[in-house]
Order: sequence, then structure tokens, then C-alpha cells
Amino acid sequence: MSLRDSRGGSDVSDALEDHRFEGNDLVLGEPGIRAYTGVPLVLGNGVAVGTLCVIDRKPGQLSGAQLDTLKLLAQAATHRIETADSALSLEHEPQVDSVNQRRLLRAVDGTRTGTWEWDVDAEQMRVNEHWEAMLGLPRQGQIYVHSWLDLHHPEELGATADLLSKVSLGECAEYERLARMRRRDGSWLWVLDRAHVSEWHDDGRPKVLTGVRIDMAGAMRQEARATDSERRLDRVGDIASIGCWELELGNGDLHWSDEVFRIHGLEVGVLPSVETALSFYPGPARKTLEDAIERCRDQGEPYDLELPFVRASGESAWIRAIGQREPSPIGGQRLVGIFQDITESHRLHARIDEDQARMRATLAALDDAVITTDARGLVISLNPVAERMTGWTTENARGVPAGSVFRIFRGDNREPATNPVALCLNSGKAVHAQSNTVLLARSGASYGIQETTTPIFDRERLIRGTVIVFRDVTEQRELARVVDHTAAHDELTGLRNRREFEQRLNQIVPLARDDRASHGLLYIDLDEFKIINDSCGHKAGDRLIKQVARMLKGCLDSSDFIARTGGDEFAVILEQCSSSRLMEVASEMVAQLRKFRFVEEGQRLRVGASIGAVMIDLAWESGEQVLQAADAACYSAKEAGRGRVHLWEQEDAALQARRADIRWATRLEQAMEYDHFELWAQRIDALSSDGSEGAYAEVLIRLREPDGRIVSPALFMGAAERFHLATRIDQQVLYRTVGWLAAHSQDWDVATLAVNLSGNSVSDPTFRVFALSLFESLDESVCKRLCLEITETVAVSNLDAVADFVRVVRAMGVRVALDDFGAGAATFGYLKAIPVDIIKIDGQFVRDLLDDPLDAATVRCFADVAKVIGVKTVAECVETETIADALQEIGIDYIQGFLRHKPQPLEIALQGPMEARSLFGQVGRDQGAAG
Repeated sequence: MSLRDSRGGSDVSDALEDHRFEGNDLVLGEPGIRAYTGVPLVLGNGVAVGTLCVIDRKPGQLSGAQLDTLKLLAQAATHRIETADSALSLEHEPQVDSVNQRRLLRAVDGTRTGTWEWDVDAEQMRVNEHWEAMLGLPRQGQIYVHSWLDLHHPEELGATADLLSKVSLGECAEYERLARMRRRDGSWLWVLDRAHVSEWHDDGRPKVLTGVRIDMAGAMRQEARATDSERRLDRVGDIASIGCWELELGNGDLHWSDEVFRIHGLEVGVLPSVETALSFYPGPARKTLEDAIERCRDQGEPYDLELPFVRASGESAWIRAIGQREPSPIGGQRLVGIFQDITESHRLHARIDEDQARMRATLAALDDAVITTDARGLVISLNPVAERMTGWTTENARGVPAGSVFRIFRGDNREPATNPVALCLNSGKAVHAQSNTVLLARSGASYGIQETTTPIFDRERLIRGTVIVFRDVTEQRELARVVDHTAAHDELTGLRNRREFEQRLNQIVPLARDDRASHGLLYIDLDEFKIINDSCGHKAGDRLIKQVARMLKGCLDSSDFIARTGGDEFAVILEQCSSSRLMEVASEMVAQLRKFRFVEEGQRLRVGASIGAVMIDLAWESGEQVLQAADAACYSAKEAGRGRVHLWEQEDAALQARRADIRWATRLEQAMEYDHFELWAQRIDALSSDGSEGAYAEVLIRLREPDGRIVSPALFMGAAERFHLATRIDQQVLYRTVGWLAAHSQDWDVATLAVNLSGNSVSDPTFRVFALSLFESLDESVCKRLCLEITETVAVSNLDAVADFVRVVRAMGVRVALDDFGAGAATFGYLKAIPVDIIKIDGQFVRDLLDDPLDAATVRCFADVAKVIGVKTVAECVETETIADALQEIGIDYIQGFLRHKPQPLEIALQGPMEARSLFGQVGRDQGAAG
């Protein structure tokens, strides 16, 4: 037996004498392999994808020339595989190994070879259609690993499973098994599986195993019938569109395979000459080939060229010519090589180059700036506009992170904007910049821009990069700013105009209802302006208006809102304003105008103003109502003698209020009848996490009007209490709240829902009987999630009855909170009489906590008392993070206010962020823990 191993090839003269084939059915049985010669197919990155082999039923060896030819064919086949998928590449640069692997599998797929890939951590393998077709399986593209093993013949199953286990554990990196597989019809098929670990985990474990499957039955039958090794080699060359040639240097004989004749367009069998062969190449290409052949002949230097070529028919083509020198079997030296038609591949590359050149020309002609990146977010190119705006050239920017080249900021505060390239790569969707985005160039110049970042996908929908398209909109933004300013401001005075005033007023009115805050409105009408305007002319009137506007503005703080609403009318909105300050500002304006004299053509003219003042609080339903009241107050000031201020008082509208209450009573009766009340909620957040979970929120009520408007209880609860409807409303709210808790206790992570009871309800024996009966019917887990909020002032009015009620409901597991704590006259005394779980500190002590030392001391005192008696504290009306931080330092447990959450419908509110923690520890689904 002879075994040759030379330069990557294996030549076994007799398999029966080789221990590696011991017990092999392909040697002992059909097809009875005796001689085997194989050359591995190894890609440029070192990945082995298969073997090009020749087998024979008779012992023997290939000649040296035949073995060398087989090696050349292996080189050509490897090159064909590596270049088969070049159309998928958008750039002439290396791709990552995973991409090469997928391209390699697609190239192998074109040879109708079965391919498979197994993610070692998964239970399924991905297979191609040829893999499935070999076994007659339906097209699915994947198969479970245990199903794959079950298809093996029992005699090979154990060894196959052992080898696969070793590879998956990293004990070896290669997998090769010749085994029988059961086809769908029950017959057995010999297949050869070869695979290697193509990807590794960071910890060194195998991640992906990639392999090919060869139908060995067909190969054996084909090679069993083949007795002429040269003819077999020609057949392989024909399949790969590769021809072989030999040139004896001693006598000049040139031999071509059949495929070489076909590539030239000549009849097979015609004896070619060297001159005939060279005549197919145009002048420069012929000179290149002649020089290469000469160096190969004289110096033994091999060559590998891609050259233009003209077939016998006159058709232009491109070929790949490979040659090398070796000893000749007949003595002396010879040249041998491979001849491959690469016309289509060359045309494809030419089209790609042409498309890219066209794309570059198009980008250069665009008015928009364009930046392209790769899948890692690194810059590939910039068009000229992008180079000008960023200050980077393509040469300098290539390979730099996009965020360093495309530096964008938010125009309102100049903080860095979110990197759109990272967002686009992560989401796989187009990303649009905010409307105020600013680009900062390398030079320090800035541009207002509009920008869109779009992902680039390949045909497999994998992201290959992004393209950023942006344009300079600096001038458009400045123009829009001027237009917006003009639309919002009075042209003469520069003050806000009536449209802006009405918008601001309509914003303030609902805020006053929701925030329970007070704001002020001044409606100013100049006295005697018409006389001055008519007697001195409109230009003098305009000058007067401008002077008055400056004077009025001088009486205000920079944060106050002032507008010119008519020819001689002005309006002022003072936010977070008391009635005393409102009157103080109005009186200052009247006083300043009394002193003022308008000088025109030597005349000193007097001008005054009448001012109507209105406090904007929760009593108002609309800005229109407030404006009507201000106008009426201004009219009263004029009627009283001009140059005065009249403050609108609610008593001025006592009859209207009474009528409004009657209307509300009717509407509330309808709402209870037809279920028009909606449950809303405001979350209460823990200032420090103790590891427990669950949402804590206060249930609120809203009335939905027939036109869809949502009405705050601040507008109707006063009427409800005056007409004794509050208790019925509280019953509905409490019943619906416990019903919601019972229905969703297993589905929602809710620890505590608090229901605020009105004073009438707590004092009503009928309501107390209703509540206790309701709680007795509930599961203990629902009671533990319920908290009743009782206002401190209400509790005092009927202390004994309230205390008894609280003790009973707490015994049932329902918790109790004392609301508006601190508003009463004897706050701490109530804590001894009424056993509560929570005290909610009134917002009047929280709003000015940072500015009023007395408020700070009061809140700290409340917190200390709560710790002594073992109850939790909730601070209401928390609006800023600084106040929240101060409360946390004091030791307050929870906060409630618009800082963390504005009221929303119940289910929406509880779907939001659940930072809030359970007030009394985790309430598990098994009702295991209680506070």
C-alpha cells in the first residue's frame, strides 16, 4: 500500500490496506472503492469547505501530472466559490466572517450540495432545500437536532451522536461522518457530512457549526462507472466551466481539454498551436500573457491573470488564465494551467462599478447633504454638501464614528441630541430629527437642519449601514421665527396680541381647576383715549399707546403676561397670584397713569385707565366666562368714576351661582343614572425603594359630558354636597373601585388604591352601614389593597363616630389615611383619637417648603411624629424635583403631585411606570403578606 501526503493532497493507492478505511462499507461493499485521491477545498480565510476527489475500483495512483492538475482544479473551484456571490457586496472591502460564511453557503448551494448550520445553543438546525431533497423531506428550512439524529441508521447513530457531542463541547472543531440516513420512503442513503465550528463564544465555547452534506450514493455510482481518470477530471472541469491545458516546452505540443475548446468557440479535437492560442487576445492583453508565460517558462514564476478575450465568433469575453511550470512525465519541463470563462462575473463587477460611479455623481449633484455609514455606525462617505457643512472630507472622516462627524444638538438648550445612526441601526427603521436640531461643524459654525437617517438593507433584510440625508434650514427657521413672532405680537407696541392672550387665558383656566391654584386677570381700558386720538391725530394716538404700553409693562415682573387686546385695551395675566397682589399691581398702574402726562405740540394731556380685576380659580369653567367677568368689572370701574380698579367678587354672581348649582344637581342625577362618571387615578410614588412591589394610587372621579368633555370634580362637588348628592357619588366610586380590584387582583400589580371620601359620607350613618356591608362581602386580598382617605377637618366634626368607623374598617384589613393633615386647628390631637395608617400632609405646607422656614419646620415635625406613632407619610402637591429631594431628606415616605404623574383614566394610570412601592409591603398573589 502506498500513501502520499503532499502539499495538502492525499493519494491512497489501496484502501483495503489503509487503516483509516478499516470496516468502511464503501470499501468492503458497493461500490468497492480501492484507490482514492483527494485535494481539500480551502478558502482564503482558512475555512475548509470540502474535497475534490477521484476514486477507482482498482488499486492504483494518479500520475504526478494528474495530481497537479487535480490541485489546479481545486484552486479554481475554490476561487469560483469565493467570487460566486460578489454581487451582494456594495463595497470593495472585507466583510465579517459571518457574512463570508453565508455567502459561502449560498455558493455551495448553487452546486446542489446540501448545507446545514447549527447554533449549538439552539435545538434546531437550518438546512437548505438540497439537504431536504436528498431525504425526500418537505421544504421547511429547519429540523430539530433530535429529529436529525433519529434519521441515522442504528449502526451509525451512536458514533454520530458522540462526535456531535464532542464538537458541541469544544473538544474538537471538525465534524466528518459517512453514514446512512433514512429517506422519507424508508430506504437508506449514504451521505457524507463535513462541518467545522465557524463561530465561537467569547468564553471559547463553540457557537455555530456549519457544514455540507454530499449524496455519496450518486458519487459512488458515477465514479464506479468511470475508469478513465482524465475523463473524470474533464467532466469536473466542465461542470465548473473550467478547462485544463498543457504545453510541453521541449516540443511545443499544446493540449486543451474539451472545455477550453468550447470557451474559445472552436471545434473539439482541432490541434491548437501556441500562436493560435495567443491570437485570441487583443494586443495589450496578448503582450501581458506572453510576458507572463515567458517568466513562468524561464524563472518558474506562476501567474494568475484576468484578461479580455475574443472568441472565434468575434464575441468579446473575459477569461481567467492560470499557469505554472513543472517537470514533464516525458522529460524536461512543461507548463500546465487552468482556463476559465469569467465573462459574466466581469460584467457584473463592471455594472457594480458603473452603478457606484453613477451613485457618486448623483450624490455630488444633490442640494442635500448625504453621509453614508457601515453597520457599525462608522462613516463611509460624504457628498460635497455634507463635507462643506460638517467641515470633514470623506478621506478624513472614513472610519470615524458618525456621531463625531455629524454632531447635532437640540436648538432649545444646546444639549447633545440622540445619535440618529445608533437609533436607526438598533430599530431598523428610519429616524427623523427633531424640528429644532442644530448641526455643529468642525469650524464651530452651526446650521439649523432637517435630517432623516434611513437603514440600508441587503437582499436578506440584514442592515448593512445607514444613509443620513440633511439640509440647511437656518434661513427658513429664522423666517418662521419672525413670522411666528409677528403672528403673536402687536405690531405697534411689541406686546402679545389678542390671539395670544386668549390662548393663554384658555390654558390658565383649566390649570386653575386641576392645580387648585389661583391666578389673576387685569382688563385695562384707557380713559379719554378717543378724545386725544381724535384731536391730535392717529400718529399721536399711536405714540401714546406705545408710551402707555411701556409704563404698564414697567409695573410687572418679567414673568407676567401682558397683551394689547384692542385699540386702547390691554390685558394682564398674573400666575400664582393672590388677590392682594393683583390689586396691588392694578393700583400701581392706575397711580402711574394719574401722574403721566402726554405731551403733544406743547400740550400736556392727561390720560387714565379703568381696570377690571378677576381672580381665576377652580370656580371658572372657561376663559370666556373669566373675560366676561373682567369686562363687567372694568365697566363697573368706569361707572364708579373712572381711574379706578374693581375686583370681581363671587358675591356679585350669587344668584348665578345658585342657578348653576341647580343645573349641576340635575346633571349629577343624570350622571349617576346613566353611569357617566369615570374612574381616574393619580399615582403616589415612594421616595426610597424598600424592595417591595406594586402600584399605589389615589382614585379620582371625572364626569364625561355628552359632548365628550371631561369635567373635574372641583366644578361639581360643591353643588353635590349642597344638594346632598356627595354620599351617593361616594357609594358609586367605592363600589366600582372594589369591583375593579376584585376583577383584576390576579392581573394587575396593584398594592393600594385609595378612595377619598367626602365629609357628608363619613358623617352619614347610612353610608357607614353600606361601606361595612360591602367590605364584609369582599375577599381579604381585596380589603388589603383598599385605603380610605378621610379629610382631617371632617373627622373632627364627628370625632367619636368617625373613630369607631375607622377602627372597624381597619379590623377588616382596610387601611385609612388622614387627608389634608395640618389644615385643622388641633392636628396632633386627632392622631390619638383616630387610629390611621397614613397621614397625607396638606399641600399648603409643601408648595413653599424651600422658601418658607416655617413650612419646612412644620413638615419635619409631621414626619417626626409619624415615625413615633408608626404611620407612613405622603406629601401632596409636589411639583419640582428640588422639593422632592428636600422631602426625602426630611424623611417623608411618599409624594403625590404633577411632578411624577398627572391624573389619567384608572387603567391607563396603572399601566404606566410602576416606581411606586407598596405602602405596607408586597401583597402577593397568595395573599401572603400584610402591612
